[in-house]
Amino acid sequence: MWRTSPFPRDLTTCTPVHEHHAAKKLAFPDPKSSINAPKVTPSTSKSTCSSIESPGPVASAEVIEVEECEGDQMQTSSQSGGNLQQGSQLFSALSTAKTRAEIAALATLIPKVDTTITSSVPSSRAEVTWNCPVYSDPYCLVQRPCEAIVEQGEKLLSHERKKGHHPTGVRIRGIGHFSEQGLSVLKKFAFISDTRNKVTSEAQWLSHVTSTPGEQAVLQEILWNRPMSNPVLRSEKKAIDVISFSDLCEERYIDSFVVDTCIGKYIEEARTQGNDNTLYLPTDFFLWMETDDKAFKVRQLAAKASQLARFEDCKQILVPVYMVNHWGLVYTDLTNQQLYFDDGLASLVPRMTLPCLKEALDFLLELHPYHLCLQTKFWHSCKSLIRFGMQSQVPIDRKMIGSGSCGIGVIMASRDFIRNGPACVNNIPWRYCNMDQHRKELMLQILKWSGHDM
Repeated sequence: MWRTSPFPRDLTTCTPVHEHHAAKKLAFPDPKSSINAPKVTPSTSKSTCSSIESPGPVASAEVIEVEECEGDQMQTSSQSGGNLQQGSQLFSALSTAKTRAEIAALATLIPKVDTTITSSVPSSRAEVTWNCPVYSDPYCLVQRPCEAIVEQGEKLLSHERKKGHHPTGVRIRGIGHFSEQGLSVLKKFAFISDTRNKVTSEAQWLSHVTSTPGEQAVLQEILWNRPMSNPVLRSEKKAIDVISFSDLCEERYIDSFVVDTCIGKYIEEARTQGNDNTLYLPTDFFLWMETDDKAFKVRQLAAKASQLARFEDCKQILVPVYMVNHWGLVYTDLTNQQLYFDDGLASLVPRMTLPCLKEALDFLLELHPYHLCLQTKFWHSCKSLIRFGMQSQVPIDRKMIGSGSCGIGVIMASRDFIRNGPACVNNIPWRYCNMDQHRKELMLQILKWSGHDM
């Protein structure tokens, strides 16, 4: 799945594009003791409120006064001098925090969510404004809106601008008026809160997963103390950054960068062992095939096919399939002339999967007319895709282990096919109910690929 973040990301490398900074090293508990989430205490030095400049995102922005709020009870620093001081600390700390531990520690400084305005219909709380001369300063709020309302505000702004209009901002009832930049700050607050919750739950998860003290220490170091902008592992033009790596914990959904990078590494590993018979078409494949530009599609396929030393030796093709919040896998057995698809929920095959696959095979035949299996054009007679026997990820108990691990299953099934070919059909050896251990092992494998001595 594709993941969004309040920090801009380079889609080529899956890393935030803000400037790299050196991170402050955090002390961890003895690996032999119980694991606790790292703690960072932001500065609490006191200062005179009157001497503090507004830390808002725009230097000229004014903090909207209570009487200017059209009847709303705006939650701003005008109600509390202490909030202005805390807002200044938050603005400063946010500009220097680079690791997930440092980001998580800022949760003590951000405004709390105003639960009284949390709505199941976010659009009822946000509306665009056209002539608001002043904006509320997000850093000086007493309470903030929930993330769903902020996202709705961003959508409203985008929708109006696509129509050629020029709104000045968004009014969130009960909170204030915000510019687009102010909304982005509110999104960062939500990211801070979410990071704090994830870091805390990761500590609990790591304490229950079987591993050595050395493995625990390395995992903690990467998850919490490495700058978020630093890649953990690269493969071709894709990379896993720290945030994507953290999604391997618990039952979180992983993104396309983790899927492509890990399968790409298993392909590289197999080639070093003399097993160069698998063509991997990445998660971008279906985006390629949606275009009407045949030359573009052929170029993409040719580039991937050229990675094999001899394409005539290609015996199988793997293609991950992204569905709504779910992953599946296409396995093409060229030797036995079979097309397979499966996933952990026995989902219906997406409608365009088979047509796109058939078109790609036609193009590969054009590119490599001497490939004996492609010469048969066996796919022309295929009416549907066969299930290859993926294990069920339906939870077997209240722990819900495996319920969010569809992407991990795709990576592991791909690994098995790369190593053992069609012998894996209806013979997948692992189970989703053991996914805690499988996730930890994949995390350690990623670190081994990246050069860590595990």
